[in-house]
Amino acid sequence: MHAIRNAILTISLAVSVSHAYDFGLYRDQGCRGEGLGHVVAGPNQGCMTHGVGTAQSFTIKSTGPVDNPFMVVMYSSGDCNPDTIIGHSDGTESKCLSVTNGQNYGSFEVWDLSQD
Repeated sequence: MHAIRNAILTISLAVSVSHAYDFGLYRDQGCRGEGLGHVVAGPNQGCMTHGVGTAQSFTIKSTGPVDNPFMVVMYSSGDCNPDTIIGHSDGTESKCLSVTNGQNYGSFEVWDLSQD
């Protein structure tokens, strides 16, 4: 059932996003351990909480142009509060975002850096 739900979520998000990232969720730090599924998400989708409570890291793979002005931001809070940023990547310099304190992240989102 969990796999079917993840597949439906991935397909529905992939259809709605032209420039996005494919996030591979992992139970352990450093994008290791049990894989918990994939989520495709992009800018203007707001705060996301996929994998919260179980995942400690996720891989980042761009599904669009590599020079797009987007940034993936990871938070310790569950509401994407900018005061709780614990990591960020554009998907080229770092292919894995991971918590450093052994806890789970609270939320993440994709920022469009070309918007004010």
